Amino acid sequence: MCIQVWASRWQANRVHTFASQTCTRGLDNDLSTPGDNGTFTRTFDVVVNPVNDRPTLTGINSLRIDKDAEERSVNISGVTAGGGESQPLRVTASSDDIGLIPNPSVIYNSADSSGTLKFTSLADQSGVATITVTVEDGALDGDLVTEADNLTYSRSFQVVIDAVNDLPLIDPIGNRSLDLNAVQQSIALSGILAGGGENQPLKVTAFSSDETVISITGVNYASAQSAGQLSITTQPDTIGVSVITVTVEDGGLDNDLSTIDDNAIAETSFEVSVGVSSFFHSGDTLVSFVRPAGQTITVSGDESILILELAEGVWFGDDTAVASGNGNRSLRVNDRNLSRFELIGKPDQAIEFDHPQGWRMADWDPQSEPNFRPIKSSDDATRLLYVNWAQPWQNLLQHSDVNNDGAVTALDALQVINELGR
Repeated sequence: MCIQVWASRWQANRVHTFASQTCTRGLDNDLSTPGDNGTFTRTFDVVVNPVNDRPTLTGINSLRIDKDAEERSVNISGVTAGGGESQPLRVTASSDDIGLIPNPSVIYNSADSSGTLKFTSLADQSGVATITVTVEDGALDGDLVTEADNLTYSRSFQVVIDAVNDLPLIDPIGNRSLDLNAVQQSIALSGILAGGGENQPLKVTAFSSDETVISITGVNYASAQSAGQLSITTQPDTIGVSVITVTVEDGGLDNDLSTIDDNAIAETSFEVSVGVSSFFHSGDTLVSFVRPAGQTITVSGDESILILELAEGVWFGDDTAVASGNGNRSLRVNDRNLSRFELIGKPDQAIEFDHPQGWRMADWDPQSEPNFRPIKSSDDATRLLYVNWAQPWQNLLQHSDVNNDGAVTALDALQVINELGR
């Protein structure tokens, strides 16, 4: 007797018919002589049910980056539905420490075998975060929305963020000018920090580029404080300009100022002029100082530009679109772009106007402007030059017309007497 079973190749979700044949050896008891052999055949069906295979994803190597690194991209590959299946796929990524690395964004199109992760570590943070990438399939119903039958597969990798010593910080210090033989000056230092959210010991030092003009007499600063004081003094009877550099040094990653190899240094510099005519900006106000003794300055200009020309010496200051003249005798000022323009001089200096008829002394309120007297344009009353020169009550345009009424009378003499008697 023989038994034979045969069927076609098995496939999921298909009905397969199997045939079973039983045979006997016949009367001659010989299977090799089929002429007298007998056979009996039965058939039955086997149903192969589909099973959802897990999706796949190739492993991802861990990586190391510096603190505050730029956005990083990580490629992923080997993304499939698994088991030769064709299903919609979704890829997501998560971080186990969103205070270090927020959840990465994922660039992936379903059915593609590859994609990209993008992430940026948070500022001033270091440490280790584990990123988990998950592939989810749409299961047998091919629908990602019906999650109950979906399968997932995940791979994880680490991102190590190494600490980097950030530069310390200090606020900029504006240029300034001093009179000849000025007394010791105290300059405020602010915004002193270790930088990058770090907590390190700090040291503040300062030096002068020309100690024959300006010398450093002291730096008052205690580590961990955000402010301090710098003391400077002028050298006797010396006119010139010196660059003052203030340096902030941190203790590095080992928090030790004595191990200087890993320390970081930040600097800010400013210029100090002594006995030199100067100008500087304070917000939208331009302040100009005429410092040399006996100096004469001439004011001229046109509808938009005022020119302040020195009889001798040059101006010192930062050139901008509003005012320029560093290293020149003439200071050109676009006073239409200023809310206020101040000119400060001394009693032994002289101020002249090349067109006196184009200017008039403006009304003066000694309560609100005790030191500055405004001079206005005859053609445009909104164009003002605030002058601090000699005595503010004096008429710098018509010296005899003290009360600025257009005539020289006994009232002018009386006002002089009153002012001098104050």
